[in-house]
Amino acid sequence: MTTLLTPGPIRLAVLNTLGGTKLKTLYLPTPDKGSPELEWVAKKNDTDLIDGSERSRILGAIPVLRVKWTPYDDRSTNGYTIGVADGNRPTPEQLFALIYGTASGFLKVSTGNGASPLGFVVGRVDIEKISYKAAFVNFSLTFRGRDIVTNATLGAF
Repeated sequence: MTTLLTPGPIRLAVLNTLGGTKLKTLYLPTPDKGSPELEWVAKKNDTDLIDGSERSRILGAIPVLRVKWTPYDDRSTNGYTIGVADGNRPTPEQLFALIYGTASGFLKVSTGNGASPLGFVVGRVDIEKISYKAAFVNFSLTFRGRDIVTNATLGAF
């Protein structure tokens, strides 16, 4: 079973403890068309047997979410205040500082703004392809889950 993504702004929750309670939620702009992309990376143990054959034990999968903005809209539009307080939209610089300043397991990411947005605890965030065009910043993020899930279903938050 796989999870469908909800379109809309990306929600980023800052947690108070490792995988714990939400301190605040930040709203990132709606990503580019064709984004976000969700991939499930299989985690398994492969063992070579004496006769050369393989035996595999599937442990589960880790969610990987790729998001791209060209450009990242950090204007105070659609009712969002710019900043890093609860309910705000961070600037690219504030977002990068948050990503690099937060330990693994203290962020949770979710796609869309639906009634029960689906998300996962983040183990690592990679910032890729930062470029500037006039006053706008273009970049993409890859959120890699921290925990292995036994079925391809995202949790709600």
